[in-house]
Amino acid sequence: MIHAEYHLPMYKAIFRWIARPIFNLIFHILSPIDIHGRENIPLRGAYLMVFNHVSLYDAPLLLSVWPVALEALGAQDIWSRPGQSTLAKLYGVIPVLRGEVDRDSIAAVLAALRAGHPLMMAPEGGRSDGSGMAQG
Repeated sequence: MIHAEYHLPMYKAIFRWIARPIFNLIFHILSPIDIHGRENIPLRGAYLMVFNHVSLYDAPLLLSVWPVALEALGAQDIWSRPGQSTLAKLYGVIPVLRGEVDRDSIAAVLAALRAGHPLMMAPEGGRSDGSGMAQG
């Protein structure tokens, strides 16, 4: 299925509107969060937000504290995990097949960027075990 244009269904937009502040609150309760340079983050327009994926909590934390709702890429295998699957589907995460050419994901990413949405991705394709970036 090739995505000619990007459209976020209303229920996903509503879920983001409700879930982002709830997760933000949960993360702030669990641990102090200190963000530097927030003023440098664009509030409009397409860009890539790239991060080093070291924990199961990276993506939800970043999605909740980022000043704007990001589109996000997620490995296809999270769709088989209870909890993660539900959250990913409700948020509207773009599934990615690892280790192969995934034209549907590429089309969805390009459509989101062309529509002016910022996109979050972990280019390593999974969580890294070390302190540096793993091979993508």
